[in-house]
Amino acid sequence: MLEEQFSEYALKPYTISLPQGTGSGLFRARLTEVKDGAVLPIIAKLIEDGDVTIATSADRDVREQSYEELVEGADRASRVVRVQFASPTVIVCNGRPAPYPVFPALIDYYVRMWNGFSGMETEGTEDVVEHVEVKDFKISYASTALGAGFEGWIDCEMSLGRTEAEISLFNRLIDFAFYCGTGLHTDKGMGQTRRAKKQF
Repeated sequence: MLEEQFSEYALKPYTISLPQGTGSGLFRARLTEVKDGAVLPIIAKLIEDGDVTIATSADRDVREQSYEELVEGADRASRVVRVQFASPTVIVCNGRPAPYPVFPALIDYYVRMWNGFSGMETEGTEDVVEHVEVKDFKISYASTALGAGFEGWIDCEMSLGRTEAEISLFNRLIDFAFYCGTGLHTDKGMGQTRRAKKQF
């Protein structure tokens, strides 16, 4: 239903996770709306028909943030973050699938999604790309019917001496990845992304 409604969109205004069995015969999926009001009417109808139920606010995947809240709440001090790719993730570099999370391609994708749906242009992303390095990673190759991809995590660090605004932008884009996913086919369960908790 969602795929048909948004088939014309170059950028999908939502992401959906791969379904997971719950042991009770039901399936669990995570849906994020990147554009306010894009999918909520569809979900409301499915709830009304008894086809789906909504998780409680105690579920770690239940979150609601506006673009303004993402901007205001972005960490201005933490220069290190772990990004987890929780489902097979396919990105394209130079027109070809890349079986590794190439950091500049990730940031370009998050910026494109942010600019496409937030109504607020993002500036200064060149500084994020130039001053952030991948410091550690655990990545596995993932072969999918939709292309070569990867799963796992990367630890990224912004170099010393960067401004609060640069650090805030870096953290905002990483936080936004939870909503927009990463790469291709996020409307089919691919590219589920989140900031992972890790003590640095």
